Formats: sequence, C-alpha cells, structure tokens
Amino acid sequence: MSEVGNLINEGDKNAVWAPWLDALRTKKRLVLTAAVSFAAVLYVASKMVLGEPWEAIALAKVGKVRGELIEPVAIAVDRLNSAGFLEELAISPQDGGDAEALAQLRRSFRARVTSSSLIEIRVRGRSEHEARQFVTGVVATLQRAHAGLAEPAVALMERRRTQLQGRLKIWEAQSAIVSEHLASLAEAPTKARREGDTLTATLLHEQLRSQLHDLEAEIATLDRQLDTSQTTPSTLLAAP
Repeated sequence: MSEVGNLINEGDKNAVWAPWLDALRTKKRLVLTAAVSFAAVLYVASKMVLGEPWEAIALAKVGKVRGELIEPVAIAVDRLNSAGFLEELAISPQDGGDAEALAQLRRSFRARVTSSSLIEIRVRGRSEHEARQFVTGVVATLQRAHAGLAEPAVALMERRRTQLQGRLKIWEAQSAIVSEHLASLAEAPTKARREGDTLTATLLHEQLRSQLHDLEAEIATLDRQLDTSQTTPSTLLAAP
C-alpha cells in the first residue's frame, strides 16, 4: 500500500507542477530569443559605429545680403535635415560616392542651430578623408541653395555698384578739370584774377569732393555686403 500511495503522490505532484514547468520552458525560450535578437542588434550597431570611426564637424556661417541673412538659421537647418537635401549631394565615386557610403552619410548626418548665424554639421565616415569629403559636400550643397536664394538681390547690388563706379569715373574727371582750373587761377597775376571765378571754382571743387566721398563710401558698403553674401564653413574638424 505504501508503494501504491507513493506512486499516487508522485503522479499528483507531476500533475500539479507540469503546467508550471511548461510555462517556465516557454519563458526560457522567449528570454533566449530576446537575448539573441538583442545581441544581433548590438552587433549590427557596433559594426555601424566601428565602420565609421571618423567624425567631421563643421560650423557653417550663413551668408548675408544687404546685411541680412540669406535665410534664418533655423530654416537653413530644416533645409539640411529635409528628406531630399542629401539626395542633392554631388559626391563622385573616387570620393566615396557609392551606395554604401551615401547610406552611411544619411544615417550619420546631423545638423543643429548653434547661434544666430552658425550651423553645426556632423557626419561620420570610414576614414578622415571620407568624413571631411562628406561634410564639405554638405556645405557646398547648402552654398548652392543659398546662392540661388540670394541671386536676385546680389544681381541688383552688382548693377548698382556698376552704375556708381561709372558715375565715380565721370565725377573724378570733372574734379580733375576743376582742380586744374583752380591751379591756373592761383598762378594768374593778382590783377587778372576775378574773385568770383576763384570762389565759384572752389565751391564746385568742394562739392565734387563731397560727392566723390559719398560714392566711394556707398561702393565700399556694397563691396562688403557682396563679400559676405555666401554661406561658408568657418571651421572644419575631423577626429576619430
């Protein structure tokens, strides 16, 4: 009887614990599957990072027209982060322009606002040259976009500068004639001079000098504004 009782008890125990054991086995399988999946993701991520050991960082300065930014920095950053922007990059095959390189460029590219006129651009590459080439290509593409936006205003400023330079030459010639006339009056005998002629020539000479000064100042201002019309990288750094 005792043996039969023991067998019954063992059977009861197995019946009670069997569902729990099956559940534990299922959980173990789920945990093992999750661990394998996590390891695979970690491996892929590490390969991605290790495959791009170099990071290039550039601070791009947004250009100006007539003293105003070509476009607000926040809008320029939105342009950089837009889906189609990186598709416009012109990167040749010898510079790493293969599908894998372009894919990692899109994957690692970052742009953010750093100040009222500066944008920070970060790109990772498999070598220092590739990282630099990527970030340089990004800035060059942004430069082309900003040049297109600034073109109407720049063309107007250049026409205005050409007109002012033409006027400056005319007034310089007139000023030279008046200066020669003043010199001849000064050399003439005192009795032969007419006070009105000298006074008129002097006033005209001073007026021309003032006008020439204003023209030169306006041309210099246009020169400065045109010099700062293009977006340029102020710094570029590449490091592992």
